[in-house]
Amino acid sequence: MGKEKRRVGVQGCILKAAVLMIAFLFPLWAYAASAPTGEIRLAVSELGNDTMDPVLTSNGAKPMMTPFYDNLIGVGPDGKLSKNTGVARDWKLAPDSMSLTIWVRPGIKFHNGDDLTSADVKFTLEQFSSSRCVSSEVGTLRKIIKSIETPDPLTVVVRYHKPNAVLANFLSRQMGVEGSVLPKNYFEKHGAQYFNTRPIGSGPFKFVEHKVGSHVKYEAVNYPHWLAGVPKIKYLTFYLVKEESTRIAMLKTGEVDVTNISRDRIQEVPG
Repeated sequence: MGKEKRRVGVQGCILKAAVLMIAFLFPLWAYAASAPTGEIRLAVSELGNDTMDPVLTSNGAKPMMTPFYDNLIGVGPDGKLSKNTGVARDWKLAPDSMSLTIWVRPGIKFHNGDDLTSADVKFTLEQFSSSRCVSSEVGTLRKIIKSIETPDPLTVVVRYHKPNAVLANFLSRQMGVEGSVLPKNYFEKHGAQYFNTRPIGSGPFKFVEHKVGSHVKYEAVNYPHWLAGVPKIKYLTFYLVKEESTRIAMLKTGEVDVTNISRDRIQEVPG
């Protein structure tokens, strides 16, 4: 970006804002011929429960989680499920709708260099249906998931309590954060508290710092991400700014580049 500033106002409620912010950010992850430069600063009205552990947060954290975690089931720019943009290279619902088989894309790495495998997907689904989970769709996952099997390092079979045709949707960003794939070995080695302060994911941006009530900052990975390549932008910073008037003022003065704004105030933002 250099010295050029991009100022974008996003209409609607926080969930709509999440989708539109993701659509705005996605092109910034495309392969860059040179090293990443510049920073995108986003002012958001909420950061979910203001934690880096998606198991302990809500849908309001989706904009913050998207650059950091790869999602199990991908979603394309049109908002539809996609087999090109998620950890799952393919998935298939059983004829009786009592199980979902997921094939994990090979070659995905977590930020510490560990391979992402079916064990991580199983661990993720177990965490998102566990007693410690408070995420928005936890009740749905508990009702659906009966058991999870990993017949090989790249295959996951999710068995259901009763027929269901939409679990894949709930494991994508069409819904909540429940598809954010967690690193099993790293998490179990260090524990939940350590993970929340020193998290790793497999997305195109890695963790730099998190100050509760203030901001979360990421830095582009220094290797080609499996989907995004080397991001164009060096840093992404999400600032928590609850007051809409303050967010609008920050956008006007250039303190931030992107924010979410209600429909009835969008005219206050310069085009």
